[in-house]
Amino acid sequence: MFENIAGYDDVKEELINLQKWITNEANRSNPNIVMPKAILFYGRPGNGKSLFVKEYAASFNVPCFNIIGKNKNINEEIHDIFEESKKYDFSIITIDEIDLLIGKNPNVERTLKAKLDGLDSNNHVLVLATTNHKVQLDDALLRSGRFDRCMYITLPNEKSRKELFKFYINHLGIVGDFDLDYIAKICSGVSCSDICAIINDVMFRCGNEVTTEEIEYSYQRVYERNYTPLIMKDLDNVNREIIIHEIGHSLLTYKFKDLFSFYRASINKDGVSGLTKYLPINENHDDIKSILASIEILLGGYNATKIIYKHKDSGSIKDLQDARIAARRLVNKLGYIKPEYTLLWYDRDGRMETETANRRNEKYFEAIVRKANRRAYKYLKKHKKEIYKLESIFLEKGYINNKDLNSVMEGR
Repeated sequence: MFENIAGYDDVKEELINLQKWITNEANRSNPNIVMPKAILFYGRPGNGKSLFVKEYAASFNVPCFNIIGKNKNINEEIHDIFEESKKYDFSIITIDEIDLLIGKNPNVERTLKAKLDGLDSNNHVLVLATTNHKVQLDDALLRSGRFDRCMYITLPNEKSRKELFKFYINHLGIVGDFDLDYIAKICSGVSCSDICAIINDVMFRCGNEVTTEEIEYSYQRVYERNYTPLIMKDLDNVNREIIIHEIGHSLLTYKFKDLFSFYRASINKDGVSGLTKYLPINENHDDIKSILASIEILLGGYNATKIIYKHKDSGSIKDLQDARIAARRLVNKLGYIKPEYTLLWYDRDGRMETETANRRNEKYFEAIVRKANRRAYKYLKKHKKEIYKLESIFLEKGYINNKDLNSVMEGR
């Protein structure tokens, strides 16, 4: 089972145990045991939800039916397939992108609820569905007794990324001198389909023999969604403020090197913007300490430009917005100021419908941003000499990496 899926050992283990439970004849014949009726696989696109459903359904070796909405009358299609599936001792029904199916007809969700309610422990029908947008599904559909299990297929962690790279490299017969531990680490935040695209891109460019550097370059092509050949910009004609801005982010990342590992700062191919990428030391870093550090890092570009050029750069608008959003989340959702100030219900911009609560909390998250801004300015002012050193390296190479940053900060 799951021979074509690398990584995700925790998800595989849960599904294998669930299959053993479902296929145990003693469990299926016991009227006191409530067997699961449906499993929903959800998460961001490109991480193998459909592949999980396909492999898992095949592993049962029983009749499998697909609801795809091919008929104009989707409700009739759902009715017919459920009735047909009940004729067998055990069968599986799959629904790919269930949110799109429901979106075609407002009555589809009601029909699915009724059909799931019509299944009992003796029907022996298991429904497997996928969605990219779990929030669009009615909670009543996801309750126990309908979709009994929700499996979150998240972005692969470092261990899974290494296994995925190894899988695709072996599958394509690629050989060479490459460090998969390093590649898996720097590719934080990529999906399974991105990893497949990286390996296919490096094979397209280099054939079957590749190096770590070539895989890293393919990662940058996929990450930036830009496959045009890399042409080094004439940095003499690039606005120096962009370089200083990215160096500001880089130096603040070094300040929090116990939380984040700096990867690379560079000028984008458009020549009018830059990119600084850093990786969390612990991928489960959604904690108050890390969020406070990320706010300060976001303010690094703004403050570096102010220190060197004595004015504020226009490229910091998004950074400042992101810093405010992170601070607002600390106050509104994580209870950073006081637990009673936590707002359980607020819109996607973090603003509570109740203006009184919003105004009360707003002064607190603005204070968080002000304090972080002062700390960022103070740190960068102290390391003004290092800013100029890193600028020289940036102008020479067209980018700075972790080795450059550590060398300058450690005085080498």
